[in-house]
Amino acid sequence: MSFDPNHGARFCPEATVSEMYGTFEIRELAERDLAGAAAFYLSLDEIRRVWRFHTPLDDTAILRYINGLKVGPVAVVGAADRINALMIGIAEFHPASGGELPEVTVSVAPGPRALLVATQLLSRIMGCAAMRGADGVAIDLCHEDTFMITLLRQFGARIDLMQGRAMLSWSEKAAMGRAA
Repeated sequence: MSFDPNHGARFCPEATVSEMYGTFEIRELAERDLAGAAAFYLSLDEIRRVWRFHTPLDDTAILRYINGLKVGPVAVVGAADRINALMIGIAEFHPASGGELPEVTVSVAPGPRALLVATQLLSRIMGCAAMRGADGVAIDLCHEDTFMITLLRQFGARIDLMQGRAMLSWSEKAAMGRAA
């Protein structure tokens, strides 16, 4: 499936389970929502693209990434403004491979409600991870991303800035760094 970033950049109205938070809503995204995810990622400035993808991706590379995203095994949760339905944040859960912890990403648009949006996205994506059998998750991060470091500390994550990695766990097994 190919996505035109100028078309379908909004939440599709046929929402699955949606949670309302004042001026925004959060729900798990489906294939039909990926154009909105593409538009959101394309709207990120270069620094936020590096924080999310850990490399400075151009628009073509972001569209290639979205085109390869397989919703289902990968949980994608989006936050959208309730007035204009534009996406203002995305969290992703990527299943584990080879005994590693599954990985989670969170990206939000800058603004006064960014911390609230990021907090709700991280909470929701951790729920998706737990429902898929994960005992914990890993998050890659840049040491310059003080916003994400602050967010992860609020969740009690173990953060290793030298390795650029944080771990959030809800079981002793995951806290020791082993996946189920």
